[in-house]
Amino acid sequence: MAQYLYFSTLESLCEESDIIVVCDVKSAGNQEYINISTEGIDLTPYTVSTVNVIEALKGSIQEGDSVKVKQMGFYKSLPDAETKQIDGYLKKGNRYILFLSTYDGLGLDVPCSPLNPQQGVVPIEKESGYVAGNDSLFIDEPLDSTIERIQGALLNKSK
Repeated sequence: MAQYLYFSTLESLCEESDIIVVCDVKSAGNQEYINISTEGIDLTPYTVSTVNVIEALKGSIQEGDSVKVKQMGFYKSLPDAETKQIDGYLKKGNRYILFLSTYDGLGLDVPCSPLNPQQGVVPIEKESGYVAGNDSLFIDEPLDSTIERIQGALLNKSK
């Protein structure tokens, strides 16, 4: 079972994220073995999705960009227990706020990863526009309010 970092404040989650985006999932469920080791070959099973950026909140990414996102395990045959428990795998056509880490500093050409299943993947109800998070950092509130809180957290950390 994978171990994930958890964050007690929105500021710490934002600070640790390389990329923060509001996005729609263009494709989901691609199962791939990916090497994330800098010391040889260590193929690990991941479910890979492609998202379209609706709004970029942090990172070297822009509205309209496509980003590949990997999540631990094969969602059907070999899922990550925590991600499966909260039904956290990305789904085609759904909208999310994603808090992502990249592997740019390691020189690896691999998809981004959510920081953790509960806080790194925040679902948005498309019809109502409300954020429906799996964690106490994200309450049932309009998307605009959540974006304002994220922007405030980013400003607080930059001071």
